[in-house]
Amino acid sequence: MDSNERLVEKTLHIGVDLVHVPRIQRLLEHAETIARFLGPTELTQGDAAHMAGRIAAKEALFKALGIAPPRWQEVEVQTSERGQPLFIFSPELEAKITSYHLSIAHDGEYAVACVVVVVRGP
Repeated sequence: MDSNERLVEKTLHIGVDLVHVPRIQRLLEHAETIARFLGPTELTQGDAAHMAGRIAAKEALFKALGIAPPRWQEVEVQTSERGQPLFIFSPELEAKITSYHLSIAHDGEYAVACVVVVVRGP
């Protein structure tokens, strides 16, 4: 390594969250409340189960990063062309994250998400 290169410390963080889909169905009856958790694009994509998965993904990310209270509007969960879930981060969050893996699953009345994130610095 030459003198111009810097070692950047990276740490691995894991977060998991489980959401009860009927809870999200109830929230959908209150547009202002659900809009606190999901952005405009997220609200137009999928049914209550998919929205529950997106909320679980965000919460799992916040747990992995140690962010409390959650800053819901700083990240969106979208779907890639191949159907994989992906995050769209605010510039502040993007500056902290080197890479991540996101998995969302649905079963009956539940949605679960697991996030593994590599964070820059201590």
